[in-house]
This record gives sequence, C-alpha cells and structure tokens, in this order.
Amino acid sequence: MTAEERGGMGDLLPEGHSDAVFLKGRTAVHDRTRNRWLVAVDPLDPVVAFRDVPGAYTTVREIAARESRTTADGETVRIEGPFLIGAGVALLAGDDLICLRRSGGASFDPGAWTTPAGRLDHAPLETAYRELYEELLVTVGGDPAFVAPDPGAGPEAALRDVYAGTVANADLDPDPTAWDRLPTTVPDAYEQHLAAVETVAGDHVERASLLATFVEDANTLELRAVARVRDRPGLAFADGEGSRPVRRFSPTALRAASADDLVPFLQYLRETVY
Repeated sequence: MTAEERGGMGDLLPEGHSDAVFLKGRTAVHDRTRNRWLVAVDPLDPVVAFRDVPGAYTTVREIAARESRTTADGETVRIEGPFLIGAGVALLAGDDLICLRRSGGASFDPGAWTTPAGRLDHAPLETAYRELYEELLVTVGGDPAFVAPDPGAGPEAALRDVYAGTVANADLDPDPTAWDRLPTTVPDAYEQHLAAVETVAGDHVERASLLATFVEDANTLELRAVARVRDRPGLAFADGEGSRPVRRFSPTALRAASADDLVPFLQYLRETVY
C-alpha cells in the first residue's frame, strides 16, 4: 500500500470518542474486470456514530438500515451511499482460518463466526491491523507473539503499542522486545482474489490490496487484509477483548459450516476462495 496524504484519515473524526465514531463511505466504484475499487469518503460529512455523541451524527444502525443505490454499466458497478465500511484481517495459521464467535447480544450477526474486524476509523489497512491486535491474543508456548503487519499499515511501533494493551489485559508481558515476531505471507489461493482498493477522502489517498465485498443487507463494504503465519507447536489464539470462543476453521470445516453460523464476509470468502 502507498499513502498520499496530509495527515491521516483518522484526523477526520472528532477527538475524544474512541470506538464510538467512524468513517462512512459516500460512493464506491468496482471495476470487476480488473478487480479495482475506488472508495470515496466525503471529507465534509465523514462521520457515523455507534452511539449518541455530541454533533448529532447519523448512527451506525441508521446507515446499516438504508439501501444504497447500486447501478451497473457492463463490468463497472457503482454504489451510491452513504454506507458503512468494515476492515479487518483474515488471519491463517497454516491452512486454518482463525475466527472469533460474536456474542449472542451483538448488534449485528449475533452468534456468528467472524474474522477480527471493526468499523473504519483510520485508513483501511491500518484499521484492519489495529482490529487484529485489539481482538486477538496470539501466544506461542504461553508467551505473547506479534503477527508482523503489512508495511503499509503504519509504523510498527504504533501497532505494537496497540497490541501491548491487549497483552497487558491478559496479564502477560507487555514489553514488545520480549515478543516472538511471526512473519506473514499471503497464500496463493487468496492472492488471486485481492482487489486493488483506493480510498479517497479529500487530500487523503490510501491504496491497499484487500479482499473486498459489498454486503447489501448490512449496507456495508467489507475489506480484509490477508496474512498467514506458519503453524507450529504451541501456537494458540484467544479473544483479546473478553471470553468469546476462538476457532480454527480448516478449509473442510469452513466449507461444511452453515451459512447462518458465518458473517456475510465469511460466506463470501467461502464462495470465492474455497
């Protein structure tokens, strides 16, 4: 990914409302022939709020309930929002996809399996890795391990700081110099489906290679980075935010899973990659 920006996309959000305000999409154009997405965020009206915050912003639930206008001209699809944007990481250990189960009380897709992901509050790739480090604790032999980020996700030191909070909450050593760093690759089966995604918000331009699909029922553009770590003895995963179940889905298990047990992005992934 490359970034051409005067600041960061997160600067478009009001301060003091972490995990409560996010960026929404205005338009998206998908060139299906080249698998390229151009996503626009209106810099004059970029904010959607998860709950009531000062500023009378439209809420996530209100945007999710809307129906974006989708038109097609040959192999070019245009989506007129506003719509939500989600970003996360499809993390694999060997061939197994690592998933968390959403709580039964979740606002969207309760009880379904999902990859670590969240609403857009930075550039897409940075958001993706921040969500990974917030939601998933990775250990080798009981000691913290750090999944190496895509270089385009931002300074690694800042991302290690995010993960340090997750590690500390698990009463493990939050010193980044003590962690095993796990290199990552992108499996060939996934790489051929990565889209070239360009996200624009005024002067902010971000480019990344991501899995991308628009979920009409949730009025959400879902974006995922892909990273695979080498499987090894003692490699384990746990919820970084609570006690949600974590499961390794082998390709066979993912193909056999009921659609009702998978968030829409995982249904798309299964149909596209598997």
